[in-house]
Amino acid sequence: MRILTRYILGEVTSHALIGTAIFTFVIYTRELGQILELVVRNSAPLPSAIELFFLIIPEALTITLPAAVLIALFWLLGCWPWGTAFISPRAPKRRWRNFRTS
Repeated sequence: MRILTRYILGEVTSHALIGTAIFTFVIYTRELGQILELVVRNSAPLPSAIELFFLIIPEALTITLPAAVLIALFWLLGCWPWGTAFISPRAPKRRWRNFRTS
């Protein structure tokens, strides 16, 4: 793998994981109220509530994972020029007189 590819995958993956965690938490807050209501009002056993909590994960990931990757790509493309602006002035300058044009 090239260095640039590893950099891009690393940046996208880290931001996508953060976005997935945040979006999944937002989806769970809606469902958490229903699960807690089931436990409190209907006195459902706690293992059943935990099982319901984990059964929501696949449905939540179908929504949150694509959204998180999209946000990570937008973040990367938005911040990329800021990171390269400091590298380019330090790059060695090529001298055109060393090249011959015949």
